[in-house]
Amino acid sequence: MNNHILVTKRNVDKQTLSVEDFVLVEAGLTDFVKYAGEHKPSVDTPIQIKLFDYYRGVNFIVHGHAYVEGALVTHNKLPCGYVQEFDEIVDLIPNQNAVNFNINLTGHGCLIMADSLEYLEAQIDRLYARPFPEK
Repeated sequence: MNNHILVTKRNVDKQTLSVEDFVLVEAGLTDFVKYAGEHKPSVDTPIQIKLFDYYRGVNFIVHGHAYVEGALVTHNKLPCGYVQEFDEIVDLIPNQNAVNFNINLTGHGCLIMADSLEYLEAQIDRLYARPFPEK
């Protein structure tokens, strides 16, 4: 297993991503995030590290602030970056071999978990805006 992942920089505009917008992060750490370079990774990085470690076949995680039509939904509304989100996701999809699935994070957005770019691309038309105000 490769012991590094790439995540987006904190507060980067995701409409115009380039190679410079990613930060190299050490995988497998649970108590802290170790990253290379001067830019901090996204605040969701601790959750994504845990998800990559748990779901062994997942190669890509896309986190957006929209929802995915037909996706499972977490039960609790948690602030961005709370690692408790990991437990809510695993409660919905406990199979560690699961790939190619979507989770709507109540009050937060979505996660698309994929083993291929083709799966990610196929999800684009399933995205929709979150309601406002959100309950």
